[in-house]
Amino acid sequence: MSRSKFNFAWVFATLALLTYTYISFMGLIYSQLCSLGLSILIALAFTGIIVFLLNIMCKAKATRWLRLGIIGQISIGLIILVFLLVSSVFFTHFTRMIKEKDSIVELYSETIDDARELDAKYREYVDQRCQSYKATIVGLKVGTKGYTDMVAKPLSLGMSQISISEKYASRLKDFLLGDNIDALSEKRTVWLSESATTIWNINLPKNIQDVTSSVNSWLANYGELSQKQYTLERNYPKFEDESFNQNADRLQKLCTTVVPPSFIAILLAIICCAIILLPWIVTSKDIAAIGDDNNYIVEMPEED
Repeated sequence: MSRSKFNFAWVFATLALLTYTYISFMGLIYSQLCSLGLSILIALAFTGIIVFLLNIMCKAKATRWLRLGIIGQISIGLIILVFLLVSSVFFTHFTRMIKEKDSIVELYSETIDDARELDAKYREYVDQRCQSYKATIVGLKVGTKGYTDMVAKPLSLGMSQISISEKYASRLKDFLLGDNIDALSEKRTVWLSESATTIWNINLPKNIQDVTSSVNSWLANYGELSQKQYTLERNYPKFEDESFNQNADRLQKLCTTVVPPSFIAILLAIICCAIILLPWIVTSKDIAAIGDDNNYIVEMPEED
């Protein structure tokens, strides 16, 4: 009967520990303080240390192992409580993610949409710039240096000034788009379509990082291309996409801002500690026992 009670307590303790550890683990991932692999190692170490300490407490109470008295056992229990209170920071963080899940999903979706539209926005920028360049070529006056250098000779070959402007605009378009832009755009579309949105997905924080860093690198690349100037082209503004940075920054700030543990998180840590300590609480204390289960000695009272 005592053995069944002991095992039942361990079931409750294990469930409480695994649940609390998993929620804290998710909070650690969302904080982005360390990689996914390191977060997993921290969670495993956290669980292993608490189980190890709890085993010491139970063994010491049942067998007076290492002659660890009640004060020593309580001290170990306080160490377990400290571990849980420290992890309550990340427990609170993920509970906040759960509370803000609608905002996270919405911002992430908007960020992905911005990323998908980036190539189209740059092509629109290029088209507008080419139209402006065509207008510049068409507007060149006879006798000006630009007219002499760029229009006079093609005109002598029978081309109209409009067709000349279209030819130069086409060259400018190729100049601004760079090489392999169509292939890169297709790869980006496929990659972005694979992104799934749910706060319970342990890859979501990494996806947020990847999308943000990747699209910012695409923005930098387009920015460099757009800074190139063609002959007689006026100083055209550099390509930028502020909407992506705004949504990405808001999303990143929402997911990585860690706040002090809430009162409820601290209370849950204390309750969880009490449940985890159930195996120790229900362990029978045999004051006559010395040694362990394999070397069990009973002290008999001395005869008069």
